Parts: sequence; C-alpha cells; structure tokens
Amino acid sequence: SPRDETKYSEYKSFVQVTDIFPVNSTGIKTHRDAFVIDSDKNALERRISQFRDLSLSDEIIRKAFNLKDTRDWSMSKARKQLAENQNWKNHISSITYRPFDNQFIYNSSELVEWPRKETMQHMSEENLMLITVRQVAEGVFSHAFISDILVESRITTSNRGMAYVFPLYLYPDEENHEGLLPMEGIDGVVLEKTANIDQMLMKKLEDNYGKNVSPEDVLFYIYAVLYSPSYRSVYADFLKFDYPRIPFTSDYALFRQMAELGERLKNLHLMTSDELNEPV
Repeated sequence: SPRDETKYSEYKSFVQVTDIFPVNSTGIKTHRDAFVIDSDKNALERRISQFRDLSLSDEIIRKAFNLKDTRDWSMSKARKQLAENQNWKNHISSITYRPFDNQFIYNSSELVEWPRKETMQHMSEENLMLITVRQVAEGVFSHAFISDILVESRITTSNRGMAYVFPLYLYPDEENHEGLLPMEGIDGVVLEKTANIDQMLMKKLEDNYGKNVSPEDVLFYIYAVLYSPSYRSVYADFLKFDYPRIPFTSDYALFRQMAELGERLKNLHLMTSDELNEPV
C-alpha cells in the first residue's frame, strides 16, 4: 500500500527494540488455551490432575477437554510424561493473558507448544517485560504494553499477529546454567542478574548525558515514546511493517521527563498506581 516516505530515513536512523533488548521472543503460544489457561487456579490444577491420572482413559480425557493431537503433540505421550513428574504443580504461574486480564497458566513443555523459556524463565524473579509487535496486521500502531509476569502471544493483537516480549533483566538458569546470552562482553552464561540492554547503547547514553542511567530509566523512556501521540502519528506508516524504532534524545532533562512519564504509565497499566482508587 502507498505510504509517505518523507520521514523514513529519519525513522531508519533510530534504534530498533530488538537491538536494545538482545534477548527477546514471541509471547507464550499454547495451541490449547482453553485447557491450560484459567482465571481460577484451583480449576486449572484439577484439570491438570485429571490429565495426568492414567487410570482415566485417553478417550475420556480427549472428550472431556476437547483435546486433539497435532503434528508436534501427542496427548497420550504428554499424559505419560506428566504422570512421571512429581513436581508438576510447580508449573502453574500467573500470566498476562490480555491487557488488564491476568490469569493462570500451566506452562510446561508437555502441554504448551511454545513455552518460550528463553525469555519467560527470567520472569520467575522480580522483573518487567516490554510487549510490542513486529508488524501491525490491522489498523494503526497501538500495540504496546508491560507486564511483570508471563505473557501470552496474542495479548496486544488480533489473530492476525503475535506479540513480542523483551525482559528488562536476565537471571541465571538455576537448572542447567546454560542461558545463552547474545550480548557483548558476556560469555554465553548468565551468572548473576544482568540487564538485558545493549551495553554499547547504555555507554553511549551515559557518555552523552554525563550521568548514570539505570535499565529502568531506559525501559520507561521507551515506554513513554511508544505511547507518544506525535510518535505514533509521524511514524505511523513505518510502525506497521517492522519492530518499532526508538529515538533517543540528547537532552538529559527531556530523557528524565519521558522516563518519569513512562514509569507513571507502567504503574497505571500494572494497576499499582496510587492514582487508582480501588479499581474494580
């Protein structure tokens, strides 16, 4: 479709979010949301308990929960694997299913086809996760959100698109210490809490401002930019077909002002803001 290319060279000079946050992925894609996601944690636990109970036939389970085999998933095999897992309850976690709609998910490889461990493993500790899209399948760009728990792949999109997630911090993998980390200066293993922000970008910002810049400052600044009406309007055509690109100001006072606005938005969107009076 036709688009105004006037501002494209300027937009192209900005930093793409995938370059800012090197470790990223799509959100979790289960292929069976109705079975593994529920607003009632106890109901979800009962379902999984029945699923792993091999005294119940495959046919009963298949009909009771409307489960179908796929090219990559066998219900019978998954039941046997889950029956052997004595710590199966540990896989129940909170998930941001849709904006302002946190539910519970049974997030294990036996039942979820894309659990996205490369990003989601870092949300078991205190963390924040930026959410946006690679392209806008319908309408205009309005696809940005934030979470402090797991995130589902359709949170900001229709069925024609997928959400991408960018954790702020990376934590050591306590199970096998094999967290591959494509970041300069780190040898492929996360041994301690590490900011998932390009180190060259952080150094450039600090050199320019002459001040220390925290990972939270960078995330909140980006969040404010993504919600800026002028940013969405001026670069509307370019935001439709690739990951968003972020312009960084050379003015530290403006950077701080934007970061404060982004933090205010974060608190509102996570429903933790003092501005909210007992939300229903």
